[in-house]
Amino acid sequence: MLTQFRGQFVQSRQVHALGELGLPLHELPLLAEGMDLAGLYELATELRQQGIS
Repeated sequence: MLTQFRGQFVQSRQVHALGELGLPLHELPLLAEGMDLAGLYELATELRQQGIS
């Protein structure tokens, strides 16, 4: 549980640091079952919904 908290803390700091650059920032879901063709389509759909063509 502590490891998960540390990971979330580090991720939060990184997102904040990237946000300060003023560049677009997009987040994608974790593919818990690994990458396959269906996962690739899922990520592509998510990016389209976030405004990336």
